[in-house]
Amino acid sequence: MRMQVLTCRARGDLVVPEPTRPGDLLALGAEDGLSVRRYPGTGGAPQQHQVGTGDLPPGYRLDEVYGRGWQRGDRIAQAGWTTTGTMGGAEGVAVVDARTGAVTRLLDLGREDRAKACCEVLGWSADGAVLFRSDPTGLARWRPGTGEVDLVARDVIGPVSLPAR
Repeated sequence: MRMQVLTCRARGDLVVPEPTRPGDLLALGAEDGLSVRRYPGTGGAPQQHQVGTGDLPPGYRLDEVYGRGWQRGDRIAQAGWTTTGTMGGAEGVAVVDARTGAVTRLLDLGREDRAKACCEVLGWSADGAVLFRSDPTGLARWRPGTGEVDLVARDVIGPVSLPAR
């Protein structure tokens, strides 16, 4: 078996790739403005797309990301700080289209009773839901297609291990 080694100087945080989908590496970060960078698995120059509001309502946007991003196809799920309507600095989880940089879904978690950087995306479930830990809520499941959020477990403390699918 021949292994290909890809060297890149990622600007932004590398996104955890899908375990069953080899290919390009993705990074989502805020160097030179919030953007998605795609580092081709075959080599060559990286592609960059500025993160935009996509089809979000006016006044809604992803301002900055933190924690680890997780890839599912051409989508990235990552926690960040958002502006929702007239309130900035709110906590949220976003789904970003890695092909265009458009924020396709934004989950507003608000600011009240939350510490800064309160949330952590833990990955995608097999059925396309985003799993995330939210302090003080616990472990939750968000279905970006419907907006539905379910509490999975309360008071989740310490590392969480999830199977890769």
